[in-house]
Amino acid sequence: MRPEAAAILAAIVGLSAAPAVVRAHDREPDRARGPERPTIVSVTPDEALTRLVIHGRDLGWGRPRVSLGDVVLKVLRWGPREILAALPSPPGPGGYRLRVSRGQGHDDVADFDLTIGTGGPPGPTGPPGGPGPVGPVGETGPPGPQGDPGLLGYEVVSRPFSLASTGQSTMMVPCPPGKTVLGGGAKPLTPTVGILGSYPMQGGWSLTLGTNGAASGIAYAVCAQIPGAPSCTDADGDGSLAESACGVADCDDTRPDVHPGAPEACDGVDNDCDGETDEACATVPPPTPQQLSVLPAVMNARMSAGACIAPITVGDPNGFLGTGVRACGTAGCSGGTQGCRLAPSLRALDVRTEVSGLLSLAGTFDLTLDIPLDARVVGAPSSCTLRTTVERGIISATAGYTFDAVTGRYRLRVERIDSVDLHPSFGNCGFLADLGGLVTQLVDDLTGQIVTVYVTQWLDGLEF
Repeated sequence: MRPEAAAILAAIVGLSAAPAVVRAHDREPDRARGPERPTIVSVTPDEALTRLVIHGRDLGWGRPRVSLGDVVLKVLRWGPREILAALPSPPGPGGYRLRVSRGQGHDDVADFDLTIGTGGPPGPTGPPGGPGPVGPVGETGPPGPQGDPGLLGYEVVSRPFSLASTGQSTMMVPCPPGKTVLGGGAKPLTPTVGILGSYPMQGGWSLTLGTNGAASGIAYAVCAQIPGAPSCTDADGDGSLAESACGVADCDDTRPDVHPGAPEACDGVDNDCDGETDEACATVPPPTPQQLSVLPAVMNARMSAGACIAPITVGDPNGFLGTGVRACGTAGCSGGTQGCRLAPSLRALDVRTEVSGLLSLAGTFDLTLDIPLDARVVGAPSSCTLRTTVERGIISATAGYTFDAVTGRYRLRVERIDSVDLHPSFGNCGFLADLGGLVTQLVDDLTGQIVTVYVTQWLDGLEF
C-alpha cells in the first residue's frame, strides 16, 4: 500500500462520522441466500433523462414495480436481465434511490443508489509552509530526480450493508471512473459480522464477510487519481473492463452476459467478444414449419397439468386496526401446500420465426380462478372467494432454442417478455371497494404470478 494511502486510511478510522459517498452502484446481494434474489448491475439513462435501462440478474418474469425516490416509473419492457422504464419528467441533479420490486418479500426487492449530475471540482491547494533559515552557500549540485506527483482528488467511497441470515457473502465497493483503489475495509455496526477477507481488486475494494444472524455495517474504499494510470471501468459488473489499456476489452460494457470468455448463445449477439456472432450455433438447423406446428399441442398439454401460484399479501391484514388482504392462503395446491391452482385453457399459440433466428410466440388462453381472500378493513375482518376470469388473455414472448442432435428435439429458451394483455375481471367480493389502492397492488401481484408461471413453467424449456 502506498504511504499516502496509509495516511488516508488512518484518517478515516472514525468512518461512521464521515459522510457516505455513494456513486451509482447497487447494493450487493446476499450471496448466501441463493441466486433467486433480484440484483441491479447497472442503470443507463438516455440523453434526455426520460428513460432508464436497468440491467441486472433475476429481475423476474412478472411486471416489476420501479420507483426513483418517491416517483413510480412506468415499465415499458421487462425481463429477468433488463427493464426499460419511463420517467414522467427529467429529475434534477442529486442523489436518488432506484428500487425494483418483483413481489412482497425482502428477497423480492433490489435497491440501487445513483447520482444525477457531476461532482464538484477538487478543493483549492493549501498555502505553502514558511521558509526555513538560510544556510551557508554551497557548491551547486546535480539536478535531483523527478519527485512523486502525488495523489489527485482522493475520496472515500462507502456502502452500507445489511445481511439478514447466517453465512458468508462477498461484496465490492467500486471506485468512480478514472480513479484507482488505494485501500479499503469495513466498519461493522453489529457484533454478528466478521471480516474474513479484505483485498484490492481491479476497479475497487473487495470484502468477504461472515455473519452469525442479522448484521450490518459500512464497507469503504479509498480511491484517487494517479497520474499515468489508465482509467478502468466495469459498468456491467461482469469482471471485464471496457478499456483495452486495462486488459482484454469488454466489447459491450452494458451487458453482463457479453465479455471475453463468455459462452456464445444463439441470440444474434457476439457474447464472447471474438468478432463473430453465434459461431457456436452455426450447426443448429432451424425448426421446420412442420416441427413448429406441434408446439400448440405440446404447450396445451403442459398447461392442462396445472401449476400453483403462491399466497399473496398486500397491506396489513393482521394488524389490530390494519387494512389489507391475503389471497390464496389456503391449502389449494397439490400436497396440501398453500396457494391457488392455476389451470388455463390454451386457445391458440401463434409462432413466427424472426429474421434473427429467434421465435416469436403469442399465446392466447382462457382462465377461471377462484381465489380465497381474507381481509381486514380498518381492523374489521372479511372473507370471500374472488372469482377471477380471463378471456382471451395474451402473453407474447421471444425465445431462442437449442437442438439435441441425438434425440432430434428442440428446446425453447425464453429471452424476453414482449407484451402482456390479460384484463382480468373479478366478482363475488363486495368489500374490495373498501381496500382502495390495495386492489391495484393485488391485481398487479396476481398478474405477475400468472405471467411468471406461464413463462417459467409452461413456455421455457418446452421440448418439441
